[in-house]
Amino acid sequence: HTPGNAYGVTVADGYAYVADGSSGLRVIDIGTPTSPVIVGSVDTPGNTYGVTVVDGYAYVADGSSGLQVIDIGTPTLPVIVGSVYTPGYTDGVAVADGYAYVADGEGGLQIISAAIPSGTTWLNSTSLQLEVPTHLYPGTYDVTIVNPDGTIYKAYNALTIR
Repeated sequence: HTPGNAYGVTVADGYAYVADGSSGLRVIDIGTPTSPVIVGSVDTPGNTYGVTVVDGYAYVADGSSGLQVIDIGTPTLPVIVGSVYTPGYTDGVAVADGYAYVADGEGGLQIISAAIPSGTTWLNSTSLQLEVPTHLYPGTYDVTIVNPDGTIYKAYNALTIR
């Protein structure tokens, strides 16, 4: 068990990286799947909801605190090395070709330069441009990059997918 609520997980190099809500990021050694062991953790300023691992860094969707970039080169000692504030509430992140694509709720899709993980900077955003009934709550709540050419598919809280 983790101390928080596990909202997201990704696996890399024998470790599970768990977005553990108010308990931050947990690093779990899964070398022996029947006996997983928490070996590292880092508290983040917000609530972690999504995590993606690329080239020794964990990119964490941290709720109202935006994107946190965590150096996991030493899995037992993860360290926050960068962060970018976003206007919405982040709960998903995908990384490809030096960019972090952040699902930012009502803030839409935030595009952040991640070519230098410790020097992440905001680049651009796009928001949901749909007329919806007032009882529906539009926003971008998940992001999946599907094609190698960089095509982005955005999930709009079950209203539509582009």
